[in-house]
Amino acid sequence: MSGGGGGGGGGGGGQRADDLADIFELELDKLQNQYETVERGERQQAGAQLEEEMEALKELARRQQQQAERQRRAAAQQGGASGGASDQAQRQLAEDTEEAARRLERLARETNDPQLADAARRLQDAAADMRRSAAVSGNAATADAEQALDRLEDAARRLERDQQERLTTDVENAQERARELAQEQRDIEADMEALAEQGLGRRAAGSEVGRQLYDRKEAMHDEVADLEREIDRLTADARADQGAAAERLEEAGNTIEDDKLKERVRYSRALVGEQDREYAREFEAETTRIVEELEEELQRASDAIGTDQSDLRSEALDRARALSRGAESLSRRLGERGQEAQGQQGQQGQQGGQQGGFGGPDGGPDGGNRGGVYNGSRYGRLSTGDIRQFRSEARQRVQEALELQRLLEDVDLNDQQLGDVIAALRQLDREDVYLDLAELAQLQSQIVEGLKQLEFGLRRELEGESQDRVFISGSDDVPRGFEDLVDEYYRALSRSPSN
Repeated sequence: MSGGGGGGGGGGGGQRADDLADIFELELDKLQNQYETVERGERQQAGAQLEEEMEALKELARRQQQQAERQRRAAAQQGGASGGASDQAQRQLAEDTEEAARRLERLARETNDPQLADAARRLQDAAADMRRSAAVSGNAATADAEQALDRLEDAARRLERDQQERLTTDVENAQERARELAQEQRDIEADMEALAEQGLGRRAAGSEVGRQLYDRKEAMHDEVADLEREIDRLTADARADQGAAAERLEEAGNTIEDDKLKERVRYSRALVGEQDREYAREFEAETTRIVEELEEELQRASDAIGTDQSDLRSEALDRARALSRGAESLSRRLGERGQEAQGQQGQQGQQGGQQGGFGGPDGGPDGGNRGGVYNGSRYGRLSTGDIRQFRSEARQRVQEALELQRLLEDVDLNDQQLGDVIAALRQLDREDVYLDLAELAQLQSQIVEGLKQLEFGLRRELEGESQDRVFISGSDDVPRGFEDLVDEYYRALSRSPSN
């Protein structure tokens, strides 16, 4: 008897221990929810700041585009000087860009986001380009202004990707919360059924299990209300550039509102110990169905992020524009450097011609001019440093073109034109191509005109054939900056003795 009583006491102690464990677990859940609420608040604040920086960066890019246009017009005028208000505007843009970079750096530190830090560095580089543009004139100012614009647009694209990744993470977190809600509701449904089988009737509500079910339902109500607010925020964030995802998120929010999910969960507290077991069972089953539907809709919203074809095609057009400007800038600078080298070494070339034409480094005739190639002649050659720089830039353009090619494939657009451009850009990474002005000019023409045609095709795809068309010169045209150089090159060849 004594032993039996002890055993019973032990059993009672075990029950109390289980109850305490349940209470402790509930407290831990509350603490976890509080932590997650704070974390979500910090993410929301960072997301709002990022949205502000995105708008500021778009405005900077718009202003820099206007500045680059002014620089181009100034370079086309006699003397090519800008000066005055234009230079002051460029310096002010540099200061504003540096301030934007500092804001991004702070946000990157606060969020520990390396992508934001990288975008901030690119803004600093753009500001440096702007200051150089303000300090010089002519084509050099134009090239720096255009490079600054390219960097601004690249930083904007990186922020857009970062923003999309944040949206993806937030929607996936919302989906996970819905999944946990669905699991909790299934557990509550099973516990309600088990409590009803004990036959306690109304007394079930006052039992320890009944009180715990009541508290769990109250906590679930609060979580549904908070999740609804989060879904509304995500819908607003996605509406600007993720239309498909915004529609799915809106459907998820409507499920909570239209099916009165918060009200159902709160009302169901009164079903603990409900005598009509069939009614309680059906009510809980319907609540489970609604929460599971909410989870599925959030999954569809997550899948829809980044799938808007119109957005991707607009991005492809933006990238094609940037690549085209970069190729034109490269072509112009190649022509300028070639002309400078020709001016510096033309006299040596004439002396070499008097000694026997375009020969080898020793000035003799043995080198010949095989097919118009310099073949070691110092006449008009770019320096080793220039060639190295241009080859490096060509490799960078190839990477940008490959990224654009992948994007075109994603949106099912024809990338054959771009494939030809990529092949020509890769030729610019060959050292020997810089020794033959004719081949260099042909490659530049193919690249520049190919990108113009690509941009025109993308614009027509997006805006329709009725929009103003871009007039494209023929593919045989030599890019600006090469005409005089190539003419002089062939005149020199005609003066050299035949082999």
